[in-house]
Amino acid sequence: MTAAQPAPPPLNDPLLVAASLVVAALTLHGICYVCFFVVCYIYVNSVATPDIRASAQAFITFVVLGVGMFLGSIFAGWIKDFFTVGGTAAAPVVNYTNVFLVPCALTVVCAVIFFLTFRENRAASRKAAAAEV
Repeated sequence: MTAAQPAPPPLNDPLLVAASLVVAALTLHGICYVCFFVVCYIYVNSVATPDIRASAQAFITFVVLGVGMFLGSIFAGWIKDFFTVGGTAAAPVVNYTNVFLVPCALTVVCAVIFFLTFRENRAASRKAAAAEV
């Protein structure tokens, strides 16, 4: 005789919901992160001449993964401290809704600025492609 199987957790279980949201968020973040870097490097490949292509890609990597990560961690710590609303030093109470609304708002502002101001120089792209051949 087999032992009875435990019942699956109900779909409204807070831990199951939280775990599902974490997995979905990490999946979306990973896809967006990879697409961002792929698009950056493809764009640099299309506009940079062959003699500076490697330097341009190294510069993007330095800015995004070096300086960007460093400044981003400082900024994120400052935002977290700004939205800490109480508690004790050992157990601060942080308003994480507002903490995550800051990068959300910054992303929207940067996207609007990008769409309004970015103009690709197609002639330069064609010239770089021709120089490659």
